[in-house]
Amino acid sequence: MAMRKAARGGTMLAGWLAAVSVGTAQQRMNFVSCPLVRDTASVPCWLAEHEGETYFLTLQSDVSAPVTPPWLGHRVLVEGTVSAEPRICGGKVLKPVRLSVLDRDASCSTMLPAEERYNLTFEPPRPPVVPVAFPHNSAMTAFGSRPRASAWPCSR
Repeated sequence: MAMRKAARGGTMLAGWLAAVSVGTAQQRMNFVSCPLVRDTASVPCWLAEHEGETYFLTLQSDVSAPVTPPWLGHRVLVEGTVSAEPRICGGKVLKPVRLSVLDRDASCSTMLPAEERYNLTFEPPRPPVVPVAFPHNSAMTAFGSRPRASAWPCSR
């Protein structure tokens, strides 16, 4: 009798743990979609729609961003995990997310206008690079070396 109660209790505990783990498991997603770009006051954000839900993919940033944005005019394979973070630009956050640009599709060209409710505070990850300017009579090049004399005759 005691063994039967212990077995039943263990079964109930295992069932409860399974239900809890399913409820808290991260939802992995993968789908092919047309990317959408939403304009904002600071920086555009990239979104994708799948089964009636909008997902945030990434911000349009520079090459130091962790995710390279998709391309308008192409379908994209989206792979990621739904995050518990608050929505960004109206979409559920996928983190981590991996994007693979696929074949050209002219219908994938949706650009959404900026809306006041989607103002993002964006700090660039690094300051912009300012090109070095040399005076015209400088003997140094932009790469730090002196120009070589040409063996070929040429007019300047």
